[in-house]
Amino acid sequence: MPSRHRAALSAILLVFAASRLLFAPMSLGTSTFRFGGHVMQRMADALAGREFDRASVDNGMPLLDERLLREDLSRSLWYLHAQPPLFNLFVAGMLRLPGDFSRNYQWLNWAMGLFLYLFTYLLLVRIGCGWSVATVAVCIFMLLPNAMWLENAAYYGLPLACLLLGATLAFDRSLLRGSLGWLALAALLVVTMVLTRAFFTLFWCALLLGFFAWAFSRKYGRRGRAVTVVALPFLLVIAFQVKQYIVFGQLLGSSWFGCNLFTMTAGMQPEKAAALAAGKVSPLVNEYRNADPETYLRYVHVTPAGIPALDETRKSTGQPNFNHQIYLPIGRIYLHDSLYLIAHAPHKYLLNVVNSVYVFSGYQIGLYFERPSVFLARWRWYELLAPLIGFPLIALALGHGLRRLRAGGADAPLFALMAFNVVYVILVSCLFEKSEGPVYRQQIEPYLWALLGSAVTARLAARGQVAAARGGST
Repeated sequence: MPSRHRAALSAILLVFAASRLLFAPMSLGTSTFRFGGHVMQRMADALAGREFDRASVDNGMPLLDERLLREDLSRSLWYLHAQPPLFNLFVAGMLRLPGDFSRNYQWLNWAMGLFLYLFTYLLLVRIGCGWSVATVAVCIFMLLPNAMWLENAAYYGLPLACLLLGATLAFDRSLLRGSLGWLALAALLVVTMVLTRAFFTLFWCALLLGFFAWAFSRKYGRRGRAVTVVALPFLLVIAFQVKQYIVFGQLLGSSWFGCNLFTMTAGMQPEKAAALAAGKVSPLVNEYRNADPETYLRYVHVTPAGIPALDETRKSTGQPNFNHQIYLPIGRIYLHDSLYLIAHAPHKYLLNVVNSVYVFSGYQIGLYFERPSVFLARWRWYELLAPLIGFPLIALALGHGLRRLRAGGADAPLFALMAFNVVYVILVSCLFEKSEGPVYRQQIEPYLWALLGSAVTARLAARGQVAAARGGST
C-alpha cells in the first residue's frame, strides 16, 4: 500500500476514534462534542457502552419486546408483520452474547462504522478520486450527526448501509475479475437487505439482481451461470413474501406502508372532513398515524390470536407494540384513505413531496412545514439551513453520477448501480414518507460522498488542464 494511502487511513482512524470518544448523543439528528469536564471519564463511559442509546432497544418501533426476543424468538419472528425478520434476529443474537449488552452493541456498531468509512474510502479511490479528496470526503461523512447517532443506537440504518456498500464492492470485484463467487456474494448481501428492512422491496431486489446478471454476462458470457448465481438467493425473498401473504395476506414486507403514506396527507384537513362526511374515508383520518393499539382497537375489532407478539398491546417497557395484529387492518385502511385523499388533493400532496425533499436534504428529522412564525421559532437556524446546503450537494452528486454513466466505459456498471440506488432511496423517502428522510439517506451516504468526491476530482483535473494549457501558450 502506498504511503499516502496509509497516511489517509491513519487520519480516518484518528478522526473516528477522537470523534466517537468525545461524541455526546442527544436525540436523533441532534448531537454534539463535549470538551469540558473530565475527558478521560467520558472516554471510559463511551468504551464501556454507557453512552449507548439503550432506549432504541426498549422503545424502538422496529423491534419486538425484549422479553419475546429472549424467550419466544422463533414464534415471534414467524408472526412478525411490521418488518422482515433479520434485524430482530440480529438484536436477539446480541442480547444472547455474554457480557454487557450496551457495551457489546456499541463496539459492534463502531466496527460496522469503521467498515463503512474505510470501504467508502476504497470506493472513492476505485472511481478515480485522489487520496486527499477521498480522505476529506470520508472525514466529513463520519462527522455527520446522524452517522454518529446510528453508531450509538440499535437501528437498522447502519447495517443496511454496510450491506449495500459491501454488495456494491463485491459486484464491482465480480466484473473486474470475472468471478461468479463475488457475484454470488453481492446477490446474497442484496437479499439480506430485503430480509432486514421492508424499505428495500422484492421488486427492487429483482431489478438489482437482474442487472447484476446482465452486466456480468454482457462482459464474460456464462449467462446461465450468472442467472443461477443471483436467482438462488432470490428464492429466499420469494419464500419470505409467500409466507407473509399466506399468514397475513400482505404483499409488502411491512404492514406499516399505509400508515407511512398517511404522512403525505398533511394539510388536507378540509378534504379529510369533506370525505369523512361523504363516507369516502374512515374516522382514522382524525387519528395520529402511529397511535397505540388501544386507540385503534376502538375502531376495529380483532380476535385474539393466542400469540404474544400479535396480542400484547404494550411492550414490557410500557411502549406500544407496533407488531400488534391491529396494525394489519389499520394499515390497509390508512392506505385506502391516503390514496383517496391524494387523488383528490394532488397539489397538497406535491407540497408534502417538497417538504419531504427538504427534510431528506438536511440532518434533522420532522421539519414539517408550518406557518412561518411557528416554523422559524421551532427550529434552530442551522437545522433550517442544512437542507438548503444539502439539496444542491445531492443534486450535484447524482448529476455527476449520471454524466459518468452516459460517458460509458468500464466503470459504467458501477455508476449505474450507484445512480439507481440513489434515485430509488430518494423516491421512496420523498414520495411515501416525510419524517425520517435524513436517516433513510444514511443508507446511500457512501454513494453520495463517492460521487461528490468524483465530481471534485473531475473539476480539479479540468482546472489543471486549463492551467497547463495557459502555461503552454505562454
